[in-house]
Amino acid sequence: MQLYFLIPFLALLSALTPLAVDMYLPAMPSIASDFDVSIELIQTTLSTYLLGFAVGQLFYGPLADSYGRRVVLLSGLAIYGIASVGIVYGDTIEQFRWLRLLQAIGGGAASVVVSSLLRDLFSGSMFSKMMSYVVLSMTLAPLVAPMLGAQLINWFSWHSIFVTLAVLTVICFIITCVGIKETLPKEKRVPFNLRQVFSNYGMILRNNKALGLMLCGAFNVSGMFAFLT
Repeated sequence: MQLYFLIPFLALLSALTPLAVDMYLPAMPSIASDFDVSIELIQTTLSTYLLGFAVGQLFYGPLADSYGRRVVLLSGLAIYGIASVGIVYGDTIEQFRWLRLLQAIGGGAASVVVSSLLRDLFSGSMFSKMMSYVVLSMTLAPLVAPMLGAQLINWFSWHSIFVTLAVLTVICFIITCVGIKETLPKEKRVPFNLRQVFSNYGMILRNNKALGLMLCGAFNVSGMFAFLT
């Protein structure tokens, strides 16, 4: 894939989760009204999404190192897209909550695999440059998403937000099938071992420098979502 196509594609992949988090914020009163529940209950689905996204990311990295980037990305996009469509047709708050969890688990694949693709394809200053584009898209998406979500509610209904997310996912899925080749050679793949995965995470958590950087990121994100709440 040419560089001028790869950049917007990776940016769109990176934006899927910020869009899923922020686009539906203006729709919370409408969703609460349709399901005949309190808006506080709808707000808990934001936490549900973040939980699924966090848990999903723990496994997509090792899976991508074992089975390749492409198949993991396609699997995550399929889960994300199916859950988005399911939300459109769901008629209870329980279905909405579980489908949001499933959507988040699928969305974690894009977030993880984008970084892996960049490491496979670029190095040095070019890697830093490409990563800056991805970070920029992740920064802009939360700013644009609520305005886009509000407009969709004005024009249609809150269901249109998840239709939009499903359409974006289909676009990403098609581009991945047609334009993205596997970037991790079979000889560089590592057999998947769940015990080893948790052992590696334990080793990272015992590294003070890594832990400090993770806490900086965690406090940053926590502040943003405290503001959103």
